[in-house]
Amino acid sequence: MKRKLMILSFTLLLLVSSTNISYSSTKIIESPDIRLIINGKSCTVNSIPILMNGRTLLPLTDVASAFGIPNDKQHIIWNSAQKSISIIKDSSKIIISINKNKALVNNKEIKTDVYPIIYKDRTYIPLSLIGNCFERKVLWDGNSKTIAICSSDNYNANKSIIENCVASMNALRKYELIQNGNSDYEYIDTGETGKTHSNSYQIWDIDKRILSLSYNSNLVFSSGGSTSFNNMIYTAEGKSYTKSSDNPWKLDTSIETKKNDVFKNDFGKLFDKSIYYSGLRKTVSPGLNDIILEGDVINMSESDKDDRVINCHTKIVIDINNYFIKQMTAYSNTISRFEGEDYLKHYTDYDSHYNKLDDKYEIPNPVDNN
Repeated sequence: MKRKLMILSFTLLLLVSSTNISYSSTKIIESPDIRLIINGKSCTVNSIPILMNGRTLLPLTDVASAFGIPNDKQHIIWNSAQKSISIIKDSSKIIISINKNKALVNNKEIKTDVYPIIYKDRTYIPLSLIGNCFERKVLWDGNSKTIAICSSDNYNANKSIIENCVASMNALRKYELIQNGNSDYEYIDTGETGKTHSNSYQIWDIDKRILSLSYNSNLVFSSGGSTSFNNMIYTAEGKSYTKSSDNPWKLDTSIETKKNDVFKNDFGKLFDKSIYYSGLRKTVSPGLNDIILEGDVINMSESDKDDRVINCHTKIVIDINNYFIKQMTAYSNTISRFEGEDYLKHYTDYDSHYNKLDDKYEIPNPVDNN
């Protein structure tokens, strides 16, 4: 045991001397599972992100490259005498000093509580410095170990669009929602795999508090066999009725539409706003009728806290005239955890279509018709 400790101490000593940094009170951990999203695109870094005393640092050249700064001596300049690096982009000049908690941006001093370091011959800078020096919004999601970085202009533009979308959708009084979803999954411990497909059709009348919903799902197992089910729900006048493929309509008192007010039109719940503000990029459809927000995001807002998201891509199609959301699509690759252990891998995609309904449209009562 003593011999192992001596070897470990010697290894750390070599590491300290090779990087010219005092690590006497510094704990550095390499974190290869950190995911990086810049301007709505997942990025691969050449050097592994690190944690220093629990704070995240990223390799400078990889970050600069993602911001369109060439990795050459004209744009990234090392001053060995002062142990500083100058980054030149257009008319801006940033000077970062190693082991100092301040930087200069166009001769204006920026302070940070975590200083840049050299680790394994690469310069690493803290997230706070990235945000302040490069004028970027920086978000950290500890659950998925994801860093999302975007320009302040892009963040604010997405914020304005999504806020308008939420206001437009909250004003809906009568609409239909069509959803389709697919999932491939694999249990990590047994290797068992399977596929699921589901779809639902919903009609909502917010003012009359009427909901008509049908839901179908089909599961196919790799071990053989499959199962499927079909359920329907109809809610009106504070009462809910359910029907399955095997059972007729019946009053279901377990559905509490008053206590959990499903008719409170709150589309803001669809969005974890910071996730979408930072991860989406705006384009306009060829016909100029739609705004399209699309990009890699940290996760889907409804992801379980025990899910570890490997990647997630989202697309939102919006009517350019009134900010009505026509369609939302997403796919994600996720590992679910139970009691701290990975147990299920699943790849999921879903598609949602919203359609306005005429104010005169009356939702049929399927209970009375059967």
